[in-house]
Amino acid sequence: MSSGLFRVPYAASQLSRRGTMAKNYGRRNAKRGPKPKGTSPAPMPASAAPPSPELPAHLLPPGLVIVCGSVGLTPLTATERADVLATLDAHQALAAVASLYSELDIARSSHGRVQRIALRVLADIEAPWASQTAPRVRRGDHFLTPRGLGQLLREILEHGTADTTRPALDPELMGRLLLSISTEQHSRPEFAGDVPTTQEMKEFERRTLGMDLDETRSALRELIPDEIASFLYETTLKLEILQANTYDTWFAPWPIKITDPLLGSTPADAFAAATGVDLIEVLRLGSIIEAGVKNGTIEFTRDALLCAGADPAAVDLLARSMSLSPAEYQTRMRADRSRGAIAHQRYTMTQFPFVTTGNDTFLLLRYQWGIERFFGSNLHWETYGSFEESGHRPTAKAFGQGMDFMFEHHIGLALNRISQRSHRISALVTEKEMQEQWTTRAGRTPSACDWALLGDKVSVVIDATNHPMNAALAQGMASVDDYESDVDRTFTDRKFRQLAATMTELRDRGWDGTAVGSDTDFIPLIIVPDTGLPNTTLTDYDLQQRSHPIFTEFEPHVFAPAVLTRADLQLLEGIGDHYYPRDIVELLGGWRHACMRTPIPIRLDDFLEQLGIQRPISKHIGRSHHALVTLLSTPPTQAEAV
Repeated sequence: MSSGLFRVPYAASQLSRRGTMAKNYGRRNAKRGPKPKGTSPAPMPASAAPPSPELPAHLLPPGLVIVCGSVGLTPLTATERADVLATLDAHQALAAVASLYSELDIARSSHGRVQRIALRVLADIEAPWASQTAPRVRRGDHFLTPRGLGQLLREILEHGTADTTRPALDPELMGRLLLSISTEQHSRPEFAGDVPTTQEMKEFERRTLGMDLDETRSALRELIPDEIASFLYETTLKLEILQANTYDTWFAPWPIKITDPLLGSTPADAFAAATGVDLIEVLRLGSIIEAGVKNGTIEFTRDALLCAGADPAAVDLLARSMSLSPAEYQTRMRADRSRGAIAHQRYTMTQFPFVTTGNDTFLLLRYQWGIERFFGSNLHWETYGSFEESGHRPTAKAFGQGMDFMFEHHIGLALNRISQRSHRISALVTEKEMQEQWTTRAGRTPSACDWALLGDKVSVVIDATNHPMNAALAQGMASVDDYESDVDRTFTDRKFRQLAATMTELRDRGWDGTAVGSDTDFIPLIIVPDTGLPNTTLTDYDLQQRSHPIFTEFEPHVFAPAVLTRADLQLLEGIGDHYYPRDIVELLGGWRHACMRTPIPIRLDDFLEQLGIQRPISKHIGRSHHALVTLLSTPPTQAEAV
C-alpha cells in the first residue's frame, strides 16, 4: 500500500459499463486516478509477536453456500419440512440444532476451525450426498450457515411438539433440512433451479453486460437490502469486545447533565430503576450461562443457576424478559411470518434467546444470541422499554438521549487514543472548539462535525450518529425505497452536508498551529453503532454515488466518504496499538483510494486482509474487559461500593 497524498478525482469512483463483473479488487485501471506517490508504511517489526486476532466481522469467509442441487438432492419444500418436523420430538430437535449452532459460534470466536465441525457432522451421515458434500467443505464451501441454522430453529419452534415418544432428529435429516433451507434462501428468480445451467449463466451474463450505467446502478441498488440483512445476521462480536463495551457504556458517569432522578449517575443506575434488578447481577448471570455453554451445557435449571451464584431477581428477569414457552414462541413465529419473509428475521429469537421447557428450565437457542442478550444492545432496549411500560415515557426519552451522548462520548475517547498513536495527526479538535473559533457574530453558530483529526497533508473529518438500522431493513423486510429513504434522511441530507461544511471552513480558514488549508486532502467518515449501516461493497458504492454532488467541489482533495461501525473504529485502534508505526491515516487513505479506483469498492476487512493485517483487539478493550470481569467476580457487597 502506498502512503502520503492520495489525490485522485472523486469521480474516479464512477462505475463503468462492465464494472459490475470485476472481481480483482485494487487492480490498476489506466483511466482512473494516478497511482499515489510516497513511501510505503513501515511493516510490523520482525520481533513483534502477532496480535491476538479478533473475530472476523463477517462470519462467512469466501466460498459458496452448498445447496441441494449441487450434491444431487431434491430440496424439501417449506410444507414438506413442516410436515416432517411435526412428527419429531421438538425438544430433542431444538437441543440438537442449538448445541451445534453454539458449538460453531464458540469455534468462530476462538480457534476458528468451523470446517472440522461441518466435516464431523457429515462423517456421521451415511447417505451418498454427504460424501459429495465433504470435499466441497474442504475446498471452502459452506454446509452449515448461520442463517440456515437460525431458520431451522425457527421451523422447529413453529411446527414441532415436545414429546419424547416421537422420533429424534437424526444427523441425515438435519443435513437435508439445512440444505433445503439453503436452497430456499439462495435461489434466484433468474434460474429455474438452485444450480444455474450453463445456458442460464450465459443468458444472465448477456443481460448484465448489456446494461447501461443507469440500469447497472439500479440493479445494484435492488440488491442492497438483502446484502444489509445478510451481513447483519451473519455478523458477531467477540465476547471480550461486548463485555468491554458494556463496562465502558453502562458503568461510566453520564457525559451530560441528567435531571431525571430515575436515571441516576450512570446508565447502570437507570437499568436498575427501570427493571428493578441490579445490572451487575444480570451480567453475572450472563457470565454463568456463557461459561456453562462453553462447557457443553445449553439447558439450565433455575436451581442450578442459583447454586452457581446467580441472583434470584436476575433469574426472574431471564424468565420474564428473555425467554418464551413453546406456545408463546409459536404465536410470535406466526406474527413474524405475517410481517414478511422470514429468511433474515431474528429479532424475536435475539430478544428471547431462551425457550422454557418446564420445571423452570431454560434452553439457550444460540450462544451468540445469549451473550448479545446479556452484554449487547438489548440492554438498551430492556431499559428503554421497561421505562415506557411502567408509564415513564419522558424518562425513557431522556434515557435514549443520554445514551446517544454516551455513544458519541466513547467514540471521541477512541479517536483521542488513536490520534495519540498517529504520527500523521497533529491535532484533534472537537465540534465545540471548531464552532467557538469560527463563530463571527452572536446568534449564528457555524455547522461543524463532531471531530476533525488534522494533519499536515491529510485530515479526517468525522461525525457520529447512534442510529441503528430499522427493524425492517435489518431483517430483510424492507424495499430499496425504504433503504434510500433511511440513508438520505440520516446521511445524504444531514451528516454528509455537515462534513462538507466542516471541510469548507477548514479549507478556507485553516486551523491555528497546523498546515490545514486549500491543499489539504480530506477523508470524510461517519461512525455508527454495530447495529447500524454496515460497510459492504454495495452500501459503499451507493454512498459514493449519493454523496458525490455534496463533495464534488473539493475535488481532487477529497476521498470517497465511508460509514464505519464502532467495531470498525475499535479495529483501527487495535491496529494502531499492535502494528505501530503503521499509521491509521495511511490505512484509511489507502483504503479509500482503493475504493475510488475500482468499479466496486472493497470492504475494509478485505482491504486489511490483502495487506496481511490481522484483526487485533485494542489494549483499551483488553483493559475494560478485565475491569468488567473483575467487577463480576467481586462479592455483591463489595461490587456495590465500586
